[in-house]
Amino acid sequence: MTKQRKIVYVGGNGFVYAIYTRDGEAAWELELKPGWFKTGNNFVSIMEDGPLLYAFAYGVFYAIKKVNGEIVCKGKEVKKLKDKAGVFSVDPDASTGGSVAVGSDGGDGSGDGGGDGGGGGD
Repeated sequence: MTKQRKIVYVGGNGFVYAIYTRDGEAAWELELKPGWFKTGNNFVSIMEDGPLLYAFAYGVFYAIKKVNGEIVCKGKEVKKLKDKAGVFSVDPDASTGGSVAVGSDGGDGSGDGGGDGGGGGD
């Protein structure tokens, strides 16, 4: 019986990487915006959900197969977030058809990404 190798997923500089934890070798890599002319923020937020990874970079949302790095779905560019670093938040009811949200800090360091501030907390 072959033991399956553990993988960690990392996003950065416009790429998503699947990296084996034992030796640091890449299982696969995916360039989210191929080509030489790129505009927007290349910070990559990622989140795992079952067999998929969700990634956000350059103002675009992606759904990616964890097994091979194939893009399953690519959303339209969100112009207001194109030049911002986005982070994920998961709806608590996601397991019953909820949603995934992507937000930004607004890019000016103020922490005001235009949200309603109703994210819970103390």
